[in-house]
Amino acid sequence: MGKIKHGKRMQPNRITFIDTRELPSYEDYKTWCEDMGKKPKKETTEYFRNWQTKEQEISIDFFFSNLSFSKIDSPLVITGELGLWNGTHEINPVVVRSVNLITETYKDGSTHTRYENPSIKVAIERCLGSDTLDFKVVWENKGIHVYTWHHDGCNHFEIHKLNINGYRALDAADRRIQEPEPQPWWYGKFLYDDVKDM
Repeated sequence: MGKIKHGKRMQPNRITFIDTRELPSYEDYKTWCEDMGKKPKKETTEYFRNWQTKEQEISIDFFFSNLSFSKIDSPLVITGELGLWNGTHEINPVVVRSVNLITETYKDGSTHTRYENPSIKVAIERCLGSDTLDFKVVWENKGIHVYTWHHDGCNHFEIHKLNINGYRALDAADRRIQEPEPQPWWYGKFLYDDVKDM
């Protein structure tokens, strides 16, 4: 729980959205068994380990399903470093945009337009690549960081929102039909209100 100061709850300075290295505990499993009216198996059994794996898969699916409805859908930039067997290598900044604009119609006849794949979801999926064994997504220091572990080590990416200068520079590149070349002065900060419902 956050601390209360002058009648208001202090905002956290770090949010871990998902960390696949942290499997559900045996206590989580016993609570699940109690809710389901089942007798728990022993912690050393293969049944418990299979339950952990299945629950982790459900958590990952839930995480990405929620990202499909994220309000973070403006263009973003990915920067980062790859931790490989022959050292650390910095990547070229990559611009990421939302994909598939759709319109949903509700029972009352009203409509709502959103992206099926908001830019934040596209960015995180791009960070994961194809050889990721585990990953963590965290908001800290007013940035969204993605850590991915693979056979050779750990990659670290940061996802940046654009400031007004970044939007103008990106728009200028689009109008000239040029490949954008993101610069550090393009980047803004993700505040707590930006990410609290990510």
